[in-house]
Amino acid sequence: METGSETAEIVRAFEKTAAFLRKFLWPFPLGGGYAYLRYLSSKGDFEAMQGLLQLGVPAGGRDSLDEVEQPPILYAARDGHREAVKLLVQFEADVNEVGGIPFETALHVAVQSHKLKVVQMLLSLRADPQMKDAGGQGPLHRAAREGAIASLQTLITAAAEVDMRDTCEQAPIHVATYFGREEVVRALLAARADAVAENIRGQTPRKVAERLGYTTICQIIDKEIELPEN
Repeated sequence: METGSETAEIVRAFEKTAAFLRKFLWPFPLGGGYAYLRYLSSKGDFEAMQGLLQLGVPAGGRDSLDEVEQPPILYAARDGHREAVKLLVQFEADVNEVGGIPFETALHVAVQSHKLKVVQMLLSLRADPQMKDAGGQGPLHRAAREGAIASLQTLITAAAEVDMRDTCEQAPIHVATYFGREEVVRALLAARADAVAENIRGQTPRKVAERLGYTTICQIIDKEIELPEN
């Protein structure tokens, strides 16, 4: 854990760098100053982050990206730092900014990391629960995969589309079934998810469950669509 003196040294070092950049290289070159902000965002060091942002380090946008094309808000969200997320947005970071090869948002990574309070914070800041990643999956698909039932219910309450399809025509209920998430399947069906939706292979959730030997999920779906059990 960093001490107060170490944090102060980071800020002082950046002040010198920032002064040079403002004089000779402003605006920041790609990634300039980001190493500091990314590190502090992942640690949730609010005070040091605030100091850097006030010095002009970009909170979001092209100049904030690191070598894997991720903005600071993704790191703060992934590691569960609500106040860091809020601070970045206050300094004009886009709450729906996408980053990395997965083309994911802070809401995607917060759901995947089981950071419910960050999920709630992001939604209160108007994060869009319909945003899709590179595979066409929304945050609800991530919740279904991870079995993050509390985040899933929060997203449904925020009007996330329960039958959103990804690039393979999978709805969240297909994903939940594939990973054997019984409670998620129940929650999606309770939210009126399509129990007979077909993916790109023409498979319904029940077909997926049957193929993988998930007897309980087959029974849950059968009860919903009123089919006799096999």
